[in-house]
Amino acid sequence: MSLTPAPHRIAVVGTVRRTAVAPPQLVMMDALSGDQIASLDLRGAAYTRRFTYPYLVTHRTDLHAALLSACQEHPSVGRVSAARSGGEAPPPAGRRPPPSARPNAAARASSSGPAHDPGETAQQQSGRREQEA
Repeated sequence: MSLTPAPHRIAVVGTVRRTAVAPPQLVMMDALSGDQIASLDLRGAAYTRRFTYPYLVTHRTDLHAALLSACQEHPSVGRVSAARSGGEAPPPAGRRPPPSARPNAAARASSSGPAHDPGETAQQQSGRREQEA
């Protein structure tokens, strides 16, 4: 992940840095020959001038934990669980409802084709598309 101003504004950078790794460079390799195609120095002056913020590699769950912790500590952020209310929870005041709760959501869903299964692999999706055609 290349840090942008957003994580700095919500004060999660320190938490992310504790578990993240800052690689010295990115290297692109040819998949067949193994030859190096390109590399990018992630700690050099040119990278810093262009992107300002460091390039860090972190696991998604570590990033989510940092974001959750920042939200829990912020006095303006609350959490509503749909599971506790027995249905879809209303959005917090001043926030838009999720797309599924907006008018015409059913029409949009039916016109976009079959639902996508998030657990389906790319190979399974390809096979399903071939069967549908």
